[in-house]
Amino acid sequence: MSVAPPKIVEAKNIMDEMVSLCVMEGIARATAVKALRGLCRYFGGQQIFLPRFKRNGSDTGDTVRGVIDDEVGDAEGDKICDTIMRFFGGVPIYIPFERRAFRVEVAMDIYEQYDGTQDKQRELCRQFQVSFTHFYRLWHLADEKKKKTPTLFDFSDAEKF
Repeated sequence: MSVAPPKIVEAKNIMDEMVSLCVMEGIARATAVKALRGLCRYFGGQQIFLPRFKRNGSDTGDTVRGVIDDEVGDAEGDKICDTIMRFFGGVPIYIPFERRAFRVEVAMDIYEQYDGTQDKQRELCRQFQVSFTHFYRLWHLADEKKKKTPTLFDFSDAEKF
């Protein structure tokens, strides 16, 4: 009797699929996102060949493992690498830029770090490799997300009760 592979739902890009698979393997979503964002920062815009299995001597495999381990530590990094190599190894894959694959996360980072000064805006544009216009689009995207997200202890409308 064969076991059907896990079904991936609503994956927008390969990074969404990788995050979903890591979560199915018992890795916390935040940890998987952090590791894969690091992978996108390092390899973004490139096509790489991941080995299917963990083996010594594969330059790309060792680099991927090193990048992920630097982001989340050795124990979690090994689990994440094993997962993505098992499902995506053996074929060349395109690694998207971080700002494309993790658009909402980058927008939230910009929103939280931006203090309204031009110096900080320039620093964040360099850090996330975005233009001035795209910076503000991302900032407004995060602002809208924040407005739509209810907080646990929001008492602004308490007088209605």
